[in-house]
Amino acid sequence: MASAADGQQEEQPRVTFIKRNVGLTTVPAKVMALDGLAVLDLAHNQIEIVPKGFFPEIAQLKNLDLSHNAIKALPDEVAALKGLEVLAITHNCLQDLPEGLFTLTALQDMNASYNQIDFIPNSIGNMEGLHVLNLAGNQLRPSRVTWAGWV
Repeated sequence: MASAADGQQEEQPRVTFIKRNVGLTTVPAKVMALDGLAVLDLAHNQIEIVPKGFFPEIAQLKNLDLSHNAIKALPDEVAALKGLEVLAITHNCLQDLPEGLFTLTALQDMNASYNQIDFIPNSIGNMEGLHVLNLAGNQLRPSRVTWAGWV
């Protein structure tokens, strides 16, 4: 690691926060205070709401797992996660995905399977880095699937 004296910026340590299957009903506030948070795993809890202001506070995140909760919606400010590479939101109660999600060009792997999603907008084509997309077990109707460039 280079020191600040070398004229190079010191690399911030990567932090992982895991609270799986512990009965959480809300996102712990202390998560927002973690410097260098790269991996956040809150899967297998009972979280229903991702609070407004949460995503901008953890903008450096690379991997987010909110699967197996009861989340009904993600705030559009998910767009603040510009460096997010992996997103797991499987087995929730999502009916749609926020437009801000489709601006995440660094996202490589998104699992949104087993929700109640019935529509994916053409803006999914903006996700240039997306290599893996899992939408199995949703309520997508062929007449509403028009992803130009994907089909």
